[in-house]
Amino acid sequence: MEEGFYYNFYNQQYIPGMEFWKPVTDKSVPGVKPYYWVSDLGRMFNCNINRFMPQFDDGKRGYLLVTLATINGNITKSVHRIMMIEHIGFDPDPSKDEVDHISGIKYNN
Repeated sequence: MEEGFYYNFYNQQYIPGMEFWKPVTDKSVPGVKPYYWVSDLGRMFNCNINRFMPQFDDGKRGYLLVTLATINGNITKSVHRIMMIEHIGFDPDPSKDEVDHISGIKYNN
């Protein structure tokens, strides 16, 4: 069974068929602190402060970013890339700084 869970943060209930959440690991963010979660809908949650994480536009390319704490300080990463690595399990092209958005909408995580 894969690590992760279905959870509805609004009702604070485990509900099958809702968003599937997985922890953010060293796979997607080297040295990341152990309290971040990413859903299959592209939302991020910080369990350390019990809040959804704000996502902001990168100002250039239209991708949504988050800032995460790591053992070496804070780092800003693309949400869609974190989601792709954690939920799909691989990074399609580590030399590229982008993931193909089938919808064509860059902020659609």
